[in-house]
Amino acid sequence: MSGGRERLVVRRAGKISAMVAPLRARDFRRYYAGQTASAFGDSLTPLAIAFAVLHLTGSPMDLGIVVLATRLPIVALTLLGGAVGDRFPRRTVMLTADLVRFAAHGVTAVLLLTGHAQLWLLVVLQVLAGVGTAFFNPAAAGLITSLAAEDDLQAANSLISISRSRVHNVVQTTVVQRHLPADLVARAYSVTTVGALVAAPLGTGLAGPAAELLGTAPVLLGCAAVAVLLTVATLPVPAVWRVRDA
Repeated sequence: MSGGRERLVVRRAGKISAMVAPLRARDFRRYYAGQTASAFGDSLTPLAIAFAVLHLTGSPMDLGIVVLATRLPIVALTLLGGAVGDRFPRRTVMLTADLVRFAAHGVTAVLLLTGHAQLWLLVVLQVLAGVGTAFFNPAAAGLITSLAAEDDLQAANSLISISRSRVHNVVQTTVVQRHLPADLVARAYSVTTVGALVAAPLGTGLAGPAAELLGTAPVLLGCAAVAVLLTVATLPVPAVWRVRDA
């Protein structure tokens, strides 16, 4: 009985050690710390924007327009962002993109705090923030391959995704990183994600009018039902179960 418990403890310790293995690399540790702090800010921004728009106009449709302004440039420019992330130094691309996002969010905060915010200004600033995201994300996916060892890629992606609350894309990103040359990773990442990004603006654009027409609760329940049904629908696909080495 004691031996079984000891083996269980050893296995758990081994899993924990494997999960945090990428943090032993100084460059990845610094990158992870920065991304965790950035993800915390990114998670607060949509909430602040939502409350700001609703305070300004009280219209769900206007909120949908502002959110759509963030998504559209991501859809339109993510493929270009992938090409740029493979062609130019990824650190430079990421820093430039983050500066654009920082400026957009900083000006937004100033406008809101000083009471000078207007809907069209928020739309323009969210477009700029979306442009930054379109260039940042593909370059970031490619950068991981130079910060973590190949055997640690899944653990590295897991840590990053946990900090961003996006655990679902760990396997997809790791497969791309392991099975493609390093100079193609950013472009491949942008291609694999652009389909999902195309659907996001469509849903965002329809959510506001639907909420005004049908009410908020029915729209939320309908969206939840669609999400569950689509997730269940992917489970019988054989390719989903054949991925073993990610």
